[in-house]
Amino acid sequence: MSPHTHPNDQDEQAPSQRNSSIKNVLAVDLGASSGRVMLASFDGYTLTLREIHRFDNAPIEDSGGLYWDAEGLLTEIQNGIRLAAQEEAPLLSLGVDTWGVDYGWIGHDGRLLRRPHHYRDSRMARHAEELERRLPRIEQFRLTGNQPDPINTVYQLFADLQEQPDLPERASHILMMPDLFHYALSGVMAGERTILSTGGLLEAGSAAASAQMLERLGIPAALLAPVTAAGTVLGELRPELQAALGCGPLHIVAGASHDTASAVAAVPYGAGQLGNEAALRAASREDQPAAMQHADTGGEPRNGTLRVESPASSPQMDGAAFSENSRGNPSATMQQADADGESRHGTLRVERSEAAPFAEEATHGEASRDGQPAAAQHADESAAGLAAGESAAAFVSCGTWSIAGLETPQPVLSEAAFERGFTNEGCFGGGNRLLKNITGLWLLQECRRHWNAEGRGFSHADLAALAEEAGPAASRIDPDDPRFAAPGDMPERVRLYCRETGQPVPGSPGEIARVVVESLADAYGRAIDELEAISGRAIAAVHLVGGGSRNRLLCRLTAERTRRLVIAGPVEASAAGSALVQLAALGELDFAQRAEILERSFELERYLPSESI
Repeated sequence: MSPHTHPNDQDEQAPSQRNSSIKNVLAVDLGASSGRVMLASFDGYTLTLREIHRFDNAPIEDSGGLYWDAEGLLTEIQNGIRLAAQEEAPLLSLGVDTWGVDYGWIGHDGRLLRRPHHYRDSRMARHAEELERRLPRIEQFRLTGNQPDPINTVYQLFADLQEQPDLPERASHILMMPDLFHYALSGVMAGERTILSTGGLLEAGSAAASAQMLERLGIPAALLAPVTAAGTVLGELRPELQAALGCGPLHIVAGASHDTASAVAAVPYGAGQLGNEAALRAASREDQPAAMQHADTGGEPRNGTLRVESPASSPQMDGAAFSENSRGNPSATMQQADADGESRHGTLRVERSEAAPFAEEATHGEASRDGQPAAAQHADESAAGLAAGESAAAFVSCGTWSIAGLETPQPVLSEAAFERGFTNEGCFGGGNRLLKNITGLWLLQECRRHWNAEGRGFSHADLAALAEEAGPAASRIDPDDPRFAAPGDMPERVRLYCRETGQPVPGSPGEIARVVVESLADAYGRAIDELEAISGRAIAAVHLVGGGSRNRLLCRLTAERTRRLVIAGPVEASAAGSALVQLAALGELDFAQRAEILERSFELERYLPSESI
């Protein structure tokens, strides 16, 4: 579903501001339960998104293991390209973003050795104790900046090597999930930094693998494909796919390939700057809570809508999928931009594999481990704040999972960050995301699934309305309690938690939904306070992006619990971020102007805190 756009904005702009040539790119956004191919169109002024193809992504159980159907997902991606190619406008590029930590094994012949394991596969539990004996949890955190977790790539790799010690002899590389699809589409192997940074493999704050971690766990460094920065143009879609899909030579871009990194690339830091400053001034008047509900709107930008809301109310795959290459394209192009925004081109060197008998030009992309593409280097330095020199803004990316975080120049590796469950991951531009994972809309999704199985027929909007009608909740749950992690009768688990903790037990669906929403807002409030304490930076505002930004009750409660201005939107943050990074990599927009572009393109809503709700 596409977010709201503002066609009237284009009517107001001067002709000199408009670019008559619309640039179209494809953002492939793969989640843990579904995927979609989004068509993003940029006219030089606004960005619009339209869903072209949506499909399910269900794990496969086989011989006691849990896997992803990578071949099926690739087919669906190709179906989306084919559908998009039927549109009249030509396509410039495509980029894939996915969840973190999972990967596939690539053999010396360029083929996928087996289906990639699912992060919920149980094999890591058999080996986690030994891994942590060799490399204690606190040392993992200090080396990589990642919070240790059995789902992490490093735990999965260690388990694979313990159970199949011959894998390094059979495999040439591992590729993270988005890198796997980029390889299948372009023939170029590369490890994009933001997705690699999720799994405990990279040295903290670096694009290089942690040599000490690999050595102590017996993981061969050669398994990692050359690391490349977010915003690298890997090459073009393989010629045979161009012909089969009827799409022409679109570029394959390794964008911010982790879905949260893409979402954060679409955080509109500084949007409605004058209106934000008025709201913050109002929110600071402790003796005038009413002023919080009447922030001056005269400073809002004339373009876009920024409304003020007060809370007062596998088997081996066939070579056709994962072994072909960019024939006739021995050097892929990495497009970059200088600091002044001018584009330049660097060369992404390509290694030819001698051990690919069926694929005479199997390729492995190689890029500088230290350099950043131009588009990334040109990201504005005020990314972590409302404006340079002012208080910082945090983000909450709210979907099935919620991720509360803050962009920082360097990883935060303090004992407090480790003990409170924070992790460090890369972001577009080479910076750092200090963040915490919180169970998100999964709780409401499971409640809805259970009620609808009983014949209720609730939509997400229905549940939001029922929660609103229920009024303030008298009980709270811990969204991250393990009992809420697995599918099942979520309403009963919520009631049981309240009963066991001596709280009033909610009865109706509206009351249960209200408990969930208020508990999520409480969790966001705790996380934002912890971020402020751990980072040492004052947080003045929170950007809430993703599907949760549609839930006005959640947004209002988040403003109340965090005691900060909340700016909600865009809804389709991962797809918007992917599109922005692709367009910047191709030199079609200045990434430093993304806040203005996002504000013109999507509905943003502003929520102010008050003393009661």
